[in-house]
Amino acid sequence: RARGRYAMRTAQGRVSALQFLLPAIQRVSDKLERATIANDLAGYLGVAPSLVLDHFRKSAIQRSEKLPEAAAEPVRAVEKILLNSLLLQPQIREQIFPRLREMPEVGQFATARIFQALIMLHDGQPRFGFPELEGRLEEADRKLLASIVFADEINKEEYTLDQALACLKELDKQSHASQTADLKKRMTEAERAGNWPEVRRLNEDLRRLEKNLS
Repeated sequence: RARGRYAMRTAQGRVSALQFLLPAIQRVSDKLERATIANDLAGYLGVAPSLVLDHFRKSAIQRSEKLPEAAAEPVRAVEKILLNSLLLQPQIREQIFPRLREMPEVGQFATARIFQALIMLHDGQPRFGFPELEGRLEEADRKLLASIVFADEINKEEYTLDQALACLKELDKQSHASQTADLKKRMTEAERAGNWPEVRRLNEDLRRLEKNLS
């Protein structure tokens, strides 16, 4: 069918026939069988086996490029407020960074790498600006940073120390809730195992945590 459709006496005709037949070969699921068919095809069309393999490789790359990208993790409001506050309000940095540095929740941010760079930058250059932060980031994080900061400029948002402190308070609440849930889960597991000394110890930890929250 391909011989009749294309001018097999010309190089271009043989390549066109190869491109016509490749989709059918690619539908063969077994790799070894597919490679054997590809070699037979090269002999049938009178082209080098390397040409067939090169077309296979390019086709695979094109298919992978067409795959949809994984959805980006959404950036929470507390991240946007803290990030913009620290970038746009240098006077509040000394009150926010010491507490922010001690919060493990920052590592769970969608903007975690940006905040890590932000904290390191502040340690060595407290009067930094947007260009200094951007210069420490990889391409994906630079785009994320720009989308957050430029959206702030478009919306004309103004951030204050009170807003930043409210974000830290919210992160504290989330941290306590996570720790409480973890302690209760471990207590349940200890009870099921009959490990009563561990239950009592965890119960004391839970009481101290709730006391600190109140």
